[in-house]
Amino acid sequence: MGQIVTERILKDRGALRKKLDESRYSSDEMDVILLDFQEKYELFEEVERKLAEELRGYESVHSVMSRIKSPASLFEKILRKDNPQRQKITLANYTSQITDLVGIRVLYLYASDWYSVYCQIEENHKPDRHEKPIVKLRLGDDTTIYTGLADPSCIEIDDSGIYRSVHYIIRDNQNSNIFAEVQTRTIFEEGWSEINHRIYKNSQEDSSVIAISAVLSRTVGVCNELGMLLGSKYNRDASQVISSKAEASVAQGELFEDILLRFLREST
Repeated sequence: MGQIVTERILKDRGALRKKLDESRYSSDEMDVILLDFQEKYELFEEVERKLAEELRGYESVHSVMSRIKSPASLFEKILRKDNPQRQKITLANYTSQITDLVGIRVLYLYASDWYSVYCQIEENHKPDRHEKPIVKLRLGDDTTIYTGLADPSCIEIDDSGIYRSVHYIIRDNQNSNIFAEVQTRTIFEEGWSEINHRIYKNSQEDSSVIAISAVLSRTVGVCNELGMLLGSKYNRDASQVISSKAEASVAQGELFEDILLRFLREST
């Protein structure tokens, strides 16, 4: 085989070529997978279009973005997942082992809107789910709006990372070997994620960048709280998770001060 796709990806990328040489994969093995992916690209596009269109029609959704991995991104993902303890990715299993070939991002205004979207995904896709929804949070985030609305046994809380998002892996109901990763988050969380992705990937060892990103992430948490409080009169789910103490504090004009002081303490 001429290693058509692989060699095009590796051109002028010595570090990536070294990773391939150190992996369990040959160029020929990679090309078999990548060529198959290219041949099926229209099928992935149809899965993306259909699911994105459905999600845009959901209540509480502000906007939806979607993408399909490029062959280069798939190549790099396979190398990142290479581990002797893991099953090797092959032509036969790559569509089920790489579950974010189709990626869809759903944005909403209020953090509590996650529940409305969750219920609609559950109603339409529970039989197609690859795993329980995973709620990714920053360490220290309040989990009440998740465990207080959904059955805690039906979701998984992961607060080991640095960003916030609810992750779903959904199997296409017409193409059982194709999965889509759906991430849902607030507009505030999306803003932080985009900034962090663009800046942090080129500044991973810059301590000042890491510190500023952490402060910005904490600010997002405060913005989510304030957004829910402002929207609680019109947002049923938000009002369910705001405690009577918080409502009393709002009436006394004390809640904003409490949130602001807490943010300033955490930022120093």
